[in-house]
Amino acid sequence: FFIRTVGTFTTMAAVSEEKKDNANDASKKKFPTRKVGTLEIVPLINGLWQVGNGSLKKNVSNDALSDEMLKYSSVGLTTWDGADHYGPAETIMGLHKEKVAKQNGNACTYFTKWVPSTRKQDEVKFETTESAIDLACSKMKTDSLDLIQFHWWVYQDTRYLKICEHFVELQKKGKIKNIALCNFNTE
Repeated sequence: FFIRTVGTFTTMAAVSEEKKDNANDASKKKFPTRKVGTLEIVPLINGLWQVGNGSLKKNVSNDALSDEMLKYSSVGLTTWDGADHYGPAETIMGLHKEKVAKQNGNACTYFTKWVPSTRKQDEVKFETTESAIDLACSKMKTDSLDLIQFHWWVYQDTRYLKICEHFVELQKKGKIKNIALCNFNTE
């Protein structure tokens, strides 16, 4: 199950309600998990890319979208993926995290990505990297990102290695738990 549009939210909500009717406690639904770095995740990852690319055909508030996310996490789908360039995805995940905590709901894991624009790829200063991580932490209502995924547009430009060193330093500072590359060429 992936979040695609408000229609998918509605469909998932209906499935969630049906499961609640047919089970004593749907919130105890247990999906298999996998170890990824220091994280134990449900490998059915709910992606929020659609909130940033115009796929939503209606004007839906961040608060309403985070409420819809509760329907997923309440049935055990607790792994979420966003990015700095997915519009309000990080903010929505932060709202969701606060709501889950208030409800004492299933613990969730939140991934995000940092994709520096091609105009800014010459900015490989530690301060630039730390500022991006701090902004993501602020939006996601956390002191430490569960997982940062890093994408670099020009693979032949090896300055991305410097940014990876920055990530390691930020991990030592406790701002990042796990580091990953995203959409990198394997050649």
